[in-house]
Amino acid sequence: RSPIAPPQLQRVATMPCEIPRVRLQHLPEVAGALRAQRRLGTSLCSRQRSEREEMERKNAVAEAAEEAIASAEDYVEEVKQQLAEGIIRPDGSLPEKRKRQSGARAPGPRKPAAEKAASENAAAPKKPRLSEGGKESGAAVTAGPTSKKAKSPASSAVGASTIEKPGKKAAEPKKAAEPKKAAKKATATPLFEVGAMVEVGLQAGAAFANWYEAQLIEFAKGKWKMTLQRRDEAGEMEPLRLQGRPVTETAKPEMVRPVPPPEPEWTPSVDETCELLFSDGWWKVKVQEVSTGAFTVLYAPANAVHTVGLERLRPVVNWDAEASRFDKPVIKPARR
Repeated sequence: RSPIAPPQLQRVATMPCEIPRVRLQHLPEVAGALRAQRRLGTSLCSRQRSEREEMERKNAVAEAAEEAIASAEDYVEEVKQQLAEGIIRPDGSLPEKRKRQSGARAPGPRKPAAEKAASENAAAPKKPRLSEGGKESGAAVTAGPTSKKAKSPASSAVGASTIEKPGKKAAEPKKAAEPKKAAKKATATPLFEVGAMVEVGLQAGAAFANWYEAQLIEFAKGKWKMTLQRRDEAGEMEPLRLQGRPVTETAKPEMVRPVPPPEPEWTPSVDETCELLFSDGWWKVKVQEVSTGAFTVLYAPANAVHTVGLERLRPVVNWDAEASRFDKPVIKPARR
């Protein structure tokens, strides 16, 4: 007598070996879903997300402060120009309007009619007499034995045209352009094109380098907008973001210059001031010691000492914007 199998085993035995499965339709992922962000490696934890939001908020505040400083500087320049032109007073008030002299009689006792007519006749210019043929007679313009020689018709006509009418002021000659305005216009004219690679001096304190490489974006309100650049390991340029600084920097034209050309014959000596390439910028340092292929330099504001090769040093040069050239450094002969 065979044992009776339990009902569940009997049911399993009667089921087919392979069960066809239904393929569900593939549903696309939402672009901003957390799962998609994790797959791409861009999802952040709550701490990282809060730090990023705080950094974005600080950057926005820094950019707003930069714009406020730029607008304040533009306002100061405009006020200086108005003070120089006499449009406003130093206290900010408008100057009083000058009234034109009218033909009204000045206060005082009236002159008799005969005396008034005699003074007007004496002040009026004498007209030359004409002869019968219509030509001027030389004796007609003489005024007695003590009078001067007669003037020519051309000079008398010029003198008559320059006589001022009573009640009107003589026209003042226009003032020549001031040299300061001309210099300001020359400085405001951009010397570079948009997209050019230049060097910019940020003047942001001892925590930043003297010069950084940058790419120009636009010229607006008398200043250049630019993005800082750095060289990667392959020597290619890529954007540089300094800590605590905005994404786009602004600088006046006098703080922008071309990238200085290399000086292959230059070699620094002890106590010479030069520039060191460090942290993607050029810092002004002083040479303390020179050995074979190595130079020890000092960055005085931070009392930092570095020993580097010649390829990370360059001479200090000045850019002459008017002549469009660099002042070449003084190359000293090598010591024997």
